[in-house]
Amino acid sequence: MTPLTLPPTRPYNFAAPFIVNNQDGSWHRDSIPLTFHLADESLKPWLNKVWKDMRSAVHESLTLTTSPIPKFLQWQPWQLCYEAAQLGAGRTPILAFAENHIAGYLNVWRTSDATPVLYIEHLCLSPGNLETKLWKSRFSGLGWSLFAYAIHMSQENGLGGRVGLHAADANVLNSVYRAYARAVPGLFKADATGIAGPTNYGPMKNMTLTYLETTEKGAEQFLEGYRNA
Repeated sequence: MTPLTLPPTRPYNFAAPFIVNNQDGSWHRDSIPLTFHLADESLKPWLNKVWKDMRSAVHESLTLTTSPIPKFLQWQPWQLCYEAAQLGAGRTPILAFAENHIAGYLNVWRTSDATPVLYIEHLCLSPGNLETKLWKSRFSGLGWSLFAYAIHMSQENGLGGRVGLHAADANVLNSVYRAYARAVPGLFKADATGIAGPTNYGPMKNMTLTYLETTEKGAEQFLEGYRNA
């Protein structure tokens, strides 16, 4: 299987957007450019120290207040991004940074279908960017930028912008991916189930989840919104 490569971000601007409150009570939008890196040993402390500690704080606070714990908060990227067996099977772990601080990560695969896609196994924002009782979310729309970069990566790796994924649960499906589809009608093909995906656990865990796959035209339109002015 041909390894995936990380393309330069040009000619697009993938950013971490945020809102600035002005002294006069008004506000304006600003953003910080994202950089993307393959998860290597030099970056591991950002996951097994910084991310892990933030995740533990949020997880414990939700447990103590008997609040629902989002499924993605159970993911442990300090392990997922460095599992030798999965890396050998085709998993490509990517870390996103804003101002030299960890902002999110992607685990992606090139599928071996007749018409292959870039499959997103994980797309997750840093626990420090979650809206919690402990701290407020800094960035707004960061997940959109990570998804757009996945489309860019698909295009530059000869996959036509085709991106596939399983929605982790109904909340993520409706609050995240339906929002993407409303912004770009025709972004996804019809919902599907019974699709395992390229991971070894797919036949056990993914068959009942909703599978989404971008159309090439819809993906191109979504990505175009990130082109440098």
